[in-house]
Amino acid sequence: MKFIESKIGALTIILVFWLLYYFGQERVSFSVSFFWIALYFCFYLAFLSFSKATPLHKYKKNIWTIIIFLLIHFIVFPKVYVYILKNNPQSFKFDEYIQNNEKEISLKEVVKEYSPEELVSQKSLVDSIIELDEGQLKKKLEYLRGGNILKIDDFQFYIDIEERELLPGQDSDELVLRFDLKICNKEGILITSINDNYGSEVNYKNTVKSFLRNISNDLKYSLENYKTIRMQIEERNIFWTYDKILPYSINIFNTSNINPKSRLANNIVFLHQILLGIIGVVILFFITLTKANSSKDILS
Repeated sequence: MKFIESKIGALTIILVFWLLYYFGQERVSFSVSFFWIALYFCFYLAFLSFSKATPLHKYKKNIWTIIIFLLIHFIVFPKVYVYILKNNPQSFKFDEYIQNNEKEISLKEVVKEYSPEELVSQKSLVDSIIELDEGQLKKKLEYLRGGNILKIDDFQFYIDIEERELLPGQDSDELVLRFDLKICNKEGILITSINDNYGSEVNYKNTVKSFLRNISNDLKYSLENYKTIRMQIEERNIFWTYDKILPYSINIFNTSNINPKSRLANNIVFLHQILLGIIGVVILFFITLTKANSSKDILS
């Protein structure tokens, strides 16, 4: 039992440091990091409470009630609110400052993810090369795969690839792990590098021109995705995620932050509040019961 406890303790420490690192990379908010650390720690205590040899055994019911509270309050209902908001953004009315701040953050995130200016620049550059329509573009992609540099007018480009053998039974001879198209000016100075994740779909028998058209289409598709997501954020207020809603759903009794408007939203918030009240009463009951049992043990 002690060996298992030490392993669980080590895993807890590793998880804590991993979440702190993850938070440091700005991928997850502090509230979410703190919650997962707290939940994992509670599961660790709950595991220890099964052993009658530990002082935690008499608090077993308290610990499991707290875990249920964390799961309901920090996971179930925030995800339900996100689902409702995605289907009807008008279901809740948020404080104006909160709404505008979260919208601005979401817009910055989508710009950072898609880099629209870079996409436009890269597409324009690729299209201009395609329009040159020189004989060089009729060469097979296999030519670039061999490490050759293709020179067309004021441009020269090559591909930087990383490949590995596929497992037995897979179709292609090789799998592309990384596939970068490097476009330079005639002096060889890099203009841009376009990453294209084709995977095993790279066909080296295609012409360079066909390959460039595929890249142009991919860039166009990314731009259309960016415009669609931006429109949803700006015009329809579809930007709420679990990470964003959690800090406001924690204090569900403060309806000035998150105010339900639709019938469904009101019912869900009411159920949320009722369940929290019931769990709170149960926790107090178990605490009182534990204190009473401890007093009996002292007297006896």
